[in-house]
Amino acid sequence: VAMPLLLLMRHSMELGYKFTITKICQLNGTEYKPKSDRHSLNKLHTRLREEFDKLWHSGGVSDNKKDGFDEYYELTEAAMVRFDELDPAGENFRYPEADFDPNKKVNLLEVKNKFDEAMTLLTFTVDVITDGMHSC
Repeated sequence: VAMPLLLLMRHSMELGYKFTITKICQLNGTEYKPKSDRHSLNKLHTRLREEFDKLWHSGGVSDNKKDGFDEYYELTEAAMVRFDELDPAGENFRYPEADFDPNKKVNLLEVKNKFDEAMTLLTFTVDVITDGMHSC
């Protein structure tokens, strides 16, 4: 049961990063090619910060929204680090021959709580920035 749940949580985070980065890049007037980041949550996390900061520096985000982003960015980083420890390349939960010790114990509740905190940032950032006016 753990492997499919971990795969879904990690993949949801990856897609959340890519969606949010894509939308912020559009607001910045830049193009984002998600394939270049592959499955690296670390790269995606760094890229999200860079794109958000560009938008903030250009006046596209108020200081109070930046403060909220900063708070949730740290919570998301904790989840990203945890998933990166478990599956750095995004392959351990995906492929049966992956390099993941089947006897390794993972506290699913701890990982799920970190995931839930991360998904707040990855789900609502674009809505907060655009006051709910973005288009999918």
